[in-house]
Amino acid sequence: MTDFEHPTPPAPSEPPSDADAGRPSPPELPPDLELAMPDDLEVRHCYRHHDRETGVSCANCGRPICYECMIPAAVGFRCPECMKEQQAGSAGSARPRVITRDQMRSRWATGGRAVVGAPVTRALLAANVVVFVLDFLMQAMGSPLPRYGTLSGFGALVPALVVLNDEYWRLFTAMFLHAGVFHLLFNMWALYIAGGYLERVVGSVRFTLLYFLSGFAGSALVLVASPPGTATVGASGAIFGLFGALFAYAYM
Repeated sequence: MTDFEHPTPPAPSEPPSDADAGRPSPPELPPDLELAMPDDLEVRHCYRHHDRETGVSCANCGRPICYECMIPAAVGFRCPECMKEQQAGSAGSARPRVITRDQMRSRWATGGRAVVGAPVTRALLAANVVVFVLDFLMQAMGSPLPRYGTLSGFGALVPALVVLNDEYWRLFTAMFLHAGVFHLLFNMWALYIAGGYLERVVGSVRFTLLYFLSGFAGSALVLVASPPGTATVGASGAIFGLFGALFAYAYM
């Protein structure tokens, strides 16, 4: 007997669904159609990994880079070498500038002549020192004004005396008094630095108005905010005004 193989019946095709009913069938390509790459298309390989094809190039140097070598940048991608150069340039620009010895000597020489051409600053420095020496001598010899003490007798700002006795002149005289040597030295150093420069910039008249207006403003604040019996002395209010003007001038 011979083996007889029954032919396998074809599988029944599934009926088209409702979604595919209105969809056009794709066009059939002719059997003799050949797909070819254009002649001008160049296949590029990563400059570090020569076995990897890529279509991405460095935005800086143009070298082809693969997915492992590409580093995101502000625009496109960069290769590792270009990114290292960029980081080295950024670090170099952030280094502090080196000042030579001659430049330091020049700055010290300029600072030594800070009050040259600033007569009002020199006069204020001398006035504060003279008043402090007189106050020191009166304390050494005994205060001639035992009622108030030396500082108060010289004109320290005491809110109770200003309000009760109408001694508003203390708003002015308190700017030339200091409570000790370190208080005087610190204020005079600040006046020497700020006043000598600012007076040459704005002129002596404007500098004088700025100094005393700032001092009066500081005294008025002390008059309002300090306890009635507290004695306040110093040129700090006027000097703060000078530094405020310097900051405003630098900003402008």
